[in-house]
Amino acid sequence: MFAFTQVSAALKATSAYTQLVDSLGPMPKADQEGNSRQSKRTSFQSQSSRGTPSSAFVAGTRDSHGSRRYKTAPMLMEERDDEGLVFMDTPGVRDGYASLHRNKGDMPVVKGGTLSRLIQRLTYHKIVDTDFTDCFLLTFHSFTSPHKLMDALIIRYNIESPGGLTAEEESQLYSEAVVPIRLRVCHVLRTWISKQFDDFLDTELAERLEKFTDVISRSLPSCAKHLRTAFRRQQVHGPELPRPRLSAKAQLPRRVPSEAINSVNILGVDPLELARQLTIIDWDVFKRIKPQECMGCCWNSAERQHLAVNIMDMIDAANDLSLWISGTIVITNSAELRGQYITYFIKTAKKSYKLKNYNAVFTIITALTSAAVYRLEASWEHVPDAAKTTFGQLYQFTADEDNYAAYRQELNLVVQQPVVPFLGIYLSDLTVTEESSPDFLPGQPHLINFHKRRMYARTIRHIQRYQQVAYNLTEVKTIHDFLKSLEPPVDEKDLYHCSVTAEPKRKS
Repeated sequence: MFAFTQVSAALKATSAYTQLVDSLGPMPKADQEGNSRQSKRTSFQSQSSRGTPSSAFVAGTRDSHGSRRYKTAPMLMEERDDEGLVFMDTPGVRDGYASLHRNKGDMPVVKGGTLSRLIQRLTYHKIVDTDFTDCFLLTFHSFTSPHKLMDALIIRYNIESPGGLTAEEESQLYSEAVVPIRLRVCHVLRTWISKQFDDFLDTELAERLEKFTDVISRSLPSCAKHLRTAFRRQQVHGPELPRPRLSAKAQLPRRVPSEAINSVNILGVDPLELARQLTIIDWDVFKRIKPQECMGCCWNSAERQHLAVNIMDMIDAANDLSLWISGTIVITNSAELRGQYITYFIKTAKKSYKLKNYNAVFTIITALTSAAVYRLEASWEHVPDAAKTTFGQLYQFTADEDNYAAYRQELNLVVQQPVVPFLGIYLSDLTVTEESSPDFLPGQPHLINFHKRRMYARTIRHIQRYQQVAYNLTEVKTIHDFLKSLEPPVDEKDLYHCSVTAEPKRKS
């Protein structure tokens, strides 16, 4: 027997199966019509065990001219059921399948639905909605778990006939609907493995995938082979890492000190090299940010160090760098030397800008515009005019006017080049999405708000866009280790006090 019969039987023998089906949404109406209909139901087991019927596409009769006249194809229950799926561009139409005869450029957009209906859309046999698939796999952690998704895909693969069909209609339905649905399920599994392999570090989930793949191999051996290949590739090599594109710019600057670096002799390090080492550190964290870290504002939750590991690493590193820069300046006794530090960090910000490490640019400018540093008039008098001009340009670049319009415009122009975006703006955008949209559709608490997930996905795609091209920079261990273990010379609460001590307030 085929098509997950044994596993399905085991599932049906438990109350967990009933709870699972209930959690996926209402059952097709045919399932509620009693044993008279149930006796006519076919599970496609006999069809699948002998392969695709040769008569699958020949239903119908010939007209007077000898041309074949096809009957209307039988429909699955999901196409007859008008519950559980809402589209944004079909007002008054609750069932999205009524809209699927549109052309590709006018494909309806899902607004919300039950999990079972979203799974049906994900694996629908009449269309391939790549945008929906991508959005679903990027965001499903926000409305279900990997194990529940696996449950739903298993049930979807084991789809049953609506019953009451002739043998010819069963054959046609199997060929034109069931096989394509199962192929879609395999495609979703393969994409899931490729893009969210961390889920399969869960041993139990990996074992369930292996057993499911064994079942798939009985009728779709090629699909099963591709699934196993994709899984093994991820196990051995992990995700495909971005390839370096800046090999011509990987030379080291002339001044690279061999002694240990500290805040006292940091001025002896070429600003370009400091910018490079900051870029190596920032990129290494940025490229690891996962989609599931970006939803639910988990970086603000009590479990943020567990739920948003990479985001928190990047936030902590930026805060430490900013406080170190500010602290290094304000604890310096000489106004002239403070001016040299300010000039040095402006140059570092400029080099970071050239490297397109915008995260470092924002962090450095934030430190220099903090109240504790910006008020040091005597120190700023020792900053050359050229450096002040550069500072003004970078200040305008990082300004928050029109929702950071200047920065966003320049970032959008970056194509096929390494870049570290400023993470703070993405977190702001994600926070707006979280706070402005409920998890379920208003007035329909059983329908997942997929429009909200689409907004999440839009921001996540922006992040992933800049995770694709890597830097090719050489680590300088002394500088790199120093920056990785920064110890701000003063606590944040004491920063302004140190500033006033360095340059007392002038009497008006």
